[in-house]
Amino acid sequence: MAFLLFPATFWLLLFFILPLLIVLLYSFLQRGTYGGVVWSFSLESYSLLQFYEAQ
Repeated sequence: MAFLLFPATFWLLLFFILPLLIVLLYSFLQRGTYGGVVWSFSLESYSLLQFYEAQ
């Protein structure tokens, strides 16, 4: 009976978990010039978010 869960699990992974992981990966990359992405790991975005002061 467990094989009946495979299609639902497959679609859930494909359309929900995988895009979420891609967004998470991109959140740790650095911003490039002209809106590009530099494939270098950085925590800068999260530090800016943590220490952001509203005006």
